[in-house]
Amino acid sequence: MMVNQKALKSLIWILAVVFLSSVWSKNNSRDSASDINYLPRTDGQTKFNLHAIPGLIQVEDYDKGGLATAYSDSTSGNLGGAYRSDNVDVQTTSDIGGGYNLGWIEKGEWLEYTIDSVSSGIYDIYLRVAAVTDNRKSITLQLDGENLGIASFYGTNGWQNWTTIKIGNVNVQAGENKVLRLNMTSGGFNMNWIEFVPTDSVLLSSQPNHISSGSVSSLESSDGSSGLSCSFNIESEWKNGFIARVDVCNNGRVSKNKWTASWRFNDESRMTNGWSSNFSGDNPYTATPLSWNSALHPNQCVSFGFQGSKNGLYVPSTNISCN
Repeated sequence: MMVNQKALKSLIWILAVVFLSSVWSKNNSRDSASDINYLPRTDGQTKFNLHAIPGLIQVEDYDKGGLATAYSDSTSGNLGGAYRSDNVDVQTTSDIGGGYNLGWIEKGEWLEYTIDSVSSGIYDIYLRVAAVTDNRKSITLQLDGENLGIASFYGTNGWQNWTTIKIGNVNVQAGENKVLRLNMTSGGFNMNWIEFVPTDSVLLSSQPNHISSGSVSSLESSDGSSGLSCSFNIESEWKNGFIARVDVCNNGRVSKNKWTASWRFNDESRMTNGWSSNFSGDNPYTATPLSWNSALHPNQCVSFGFQGSKNGLYVPSTNISCN
């Protein structure tokens, strides 16, 4: 049978074009902000800060790497003008503890976070959010492409009226350098932080408006000469770790322009990472303020926190002082 060589070449060319178009379409569909089911990118993506699970993640500490690599944002520039100088919208927050929050959120945006260390277990995931309008908002979480769940809520009657919502009983597998992704499946809300708390913790976090609240352990110290007092609070605890919050308060009549908190663990407990302060030392540790939480007016408090490691089911023992 005679084969028309010209027709055969034309057919091969058409098939090649169709194949290449299909490949291009699949690859570029990953750039769609509404597509939330794919493996996380790694090209040019590096961590901005240390993160661990269990632990608390400030949402403004998303990875470095830029648009369509570490995040997707619908607007150009940082509309909040704070903390970072890329296209993610970050502003100063009035939530307890100060710092920053993500704002101007639109449906389809996402952010990614490299998690240095992930411990396996069953977790409750808490998200700190605020919104004005009462329509339903939702956020989907993924870890290395695996869906962790969807968190939903309604308005809180203010952009800075904060509440904490929960995704419960999430099975998380251990690993290193896993990528956590926040998919904004709706818009019109602000977000401050995410916290992974093991369900077998002695007690869950005592963040304001938390679903379950309380304090595992608290130690208070004061410096009469400076008018400052500080309290050390264990907010959550599990077999090999804990999350602590330190409150520094000005009980005097004169404003303070700076403060220092120092503490030493009396056992094998150690600090692993922290937030909302500058940290130095290795048992003893010292915390000094950042630019936004250095001033303390009379009857005002600031807070910072950290995650620590320990050995066994006991409450970490520490001495703390401030001046």
